[in-house]
Amino acid sequence: MLRASEIGEEFHSRLGNMIVNKYVETDEERANAILGARRLKEEMMHYYNTIYSVEETV
Repeated sequence: MLRASEIGEEFHSRLGNMIVNKYVETDEERANAILGARRLKEEMMHYYNTIYSVEETV
C-alpha cells in the first residue's frame, strides 16, 4: 500500500512530465526545466531537514 507521500510524489512527477512534454520544445528549455526541478528538490529537502532535524550522535 502506498503512503500519502508516495502518492503525492507520483502525482507531482507525472505532472512535471506532462508540463515538460506539453511546453518544452528545445534541449535548452529541457535542461533549464531539469535544473529548476533539481533546485526545487534541494530547497524542499533543506526545509524538510530544518523542520524535522535529527540530532547527530557520533
